[in-house]
Amino acid sequence: MEDPAPAVRRQFVLLEHLMPALGPRPSHWDFMLESGQQLLTFELRQLPASGPLVGGECRAPSGPLGLAVGADAGNGAVAGRLWVTRLADHRRHYLSYRGPLSAGADGQPRGSVREVAAGWAQPLMPLQASHERYGLSGPSLQADIEFQPCDVGHATLWHIHRWQWLTT
Repeated sequence: MEDPAPAVRRQFVLLEHLMPALGPRPSHWDFMLESGQQLLTFELRQLPASGPLVGGECRAPSGPLGLAVGADAGNGAVAGRLWVTRLADHRRHYLSYRGPLSAGADGQPRGSVREVAAGWAQPLMPLQASHERYGLSGPSLQADIEFQPCDVGHATLWHIHRWQWLTT
């Protein structure tokens, strides 16, 4: 019996989105994951520190989103939850684009983006409707994240099994 075909790895990019000083939203990070001809996109209000974190549910956003940290009774490791907001899919162009962004439909400036991390995302479990898990591998980041897919405009609580910033 043959092994099933390996899961197809996908590209990812983590961009710092620097907003104009008087913009409608604060600066943040955009995590983008290849999904067909588009990029599945999430807004992060802060970045995780290196280490194991845990968190997983979808909800409509209410109040500031970010990292909640506490003690994990199981092994004493630092535990946390990272709420991220699902944004509309972005164009694949952002896998390689860095620099100023064009004005929005309302004519307002949208700031600029710079790369924080990029590489490959390998599915670590069969893709299911209830959650997805990826191993992220790039020159500046090694991570293992799991999340529930959710609708645009909603928040999802990421399980971060590992997040390691690499020094160069």
